[in-house]
Amino acid sequence: MNFIPEPGFYYGAMYVSYGLSILIAAFTYLIMASFKFHFWTIIWTVIPALLFSIPYLFKVSRVIWINMFIPFNKNAEKIKGL
Repeated sequence: MNFIPEPGFYYGAMYVSYGLSILIAAFTYLIMASFKFHFWTIIWTVIPALLFSIPYLFKVSRVIWINMFIPFNKNAEKIKGL
């Protein structure tokens, strides 16, 4: 079995990561704006929220991207005879 991803795999995961980053930034902005914070306070809150979420988004975006094309098979060990 080949475990090397195809050449464009990481580009797709990068787009998923970008979308998730936009969701986090928008959610943080909407929460802060609903409490009537100053614009620069909101910006200086969104930036750390994105920076601290990078390690999580790095892994989650690749998992989301690969699960869009390769479905999970819980009986894979039984099929392979392992």
